[in-house]
Amino acid sequence: MVNLLRSPSIPNSRLGTVTGLWREQSAYNRRALNTGIVHFGPGRFFRGHLAYIIHNYLAQKEPQEQRWGICGVSLKSQGTINKLKPQRFLYTLTKHSSSAKNREEAEVIGSIKEIVNGKKSASMYWKR
Repeated sequence: MVNLLRSPSIPNSRLGTVTGLWREQSAYNRRALNTGIVHFGPGRFFRGHLAYIIHNYLAQKEPQEQRWGICGVSLKSQGTINKLKPQRFLYTLTKHSSSAKNREEAEVIGSIKEIVNGKKSASMYWKR
């Protein structure tokens, strides 16, 4: 994992965009990623736990094993979709350590391929 909070290897010009950070640190090709998981309710808890675990799994696998991309289905609001869509559903996860150093690390997570609004046209997504 790259410490994005204090990394000398990433130019300051790239720190402004999540997609720029992804290009700097990506461990797998998101374009080759296939959707293999559909998750209902892609809120903060899901993104901070399960999506992070899947992200780490994808980073360790061969390119032909990239079949576990996530499609989130939001059933309540469009808010998460509106926030993450402009950055291609990439987001930064910050981890805080309770050790004496109070260390913080941040990582760009790319396991979510898309998030869709399940209330608008649910039948369209079942056909996928």
